[in-house]
Amino acid sequence: ADDPDRCVWILEVREQPGEA
Repeated sequence: ADDPDRCVWILEVREQPGEA
């Protein structure tokens, strides 16, 4: 299912590429 938390961490990863 689509979890809001997933979108949150995805946005965080997109903002600072390298951590993932």
